[in-house]
Amino acid sequence: MARACVPEDRQIALSKPEIAIAEIDRLRAAGVRFGCVLADAGYGSSGPYRRCWDALTAAGPLRQACRIMVGLLWLAHDQTCEAELAAALSAILARGELPVLGDLRSRFTRPEGDGGPDVPVCIPSAGSYDDLIQGRGAAA
Repeated sequence: MARACVPEDRQIALSKPEIAIAEIDRLRAAGVRFGCVLADAGYGSSGPYRRCWDALTAAGPLRQACRIMVGLLWLAHDQTCEAELAAALSAILARGELPVLGDLRSRFTRPEGDGGPDVPVCIPSAGSYDDLIQGRGAAA
């Protein structure tokens, strides 16, 4: 990042999922509503979530499977319980059952005010990249 002349206060390493979630949060806060959510190959690297998707699509209508899966992924993100939820999904599927989103929301939603530790994340504005182009002389 230093070679690209990214200002030090904006040098923060984020994974692609972290960037995507931050953008979804930003857009939802702006009132944008989604009709479709897509995931790329990285989604398939999480065994429990992939097996859950396979079980949901095999058991019922695709639209219902999509709604449940998006709800599970949002729950995992919103409550920062990705690993714990993955373990619960594995146990549910091992019993030959399907996840019930409402039950999992009740189980994993923390009480108000128990949001866990605050982790400050500074995402640069798209306009800050213009500074990089204009700052070519500093990088030379």
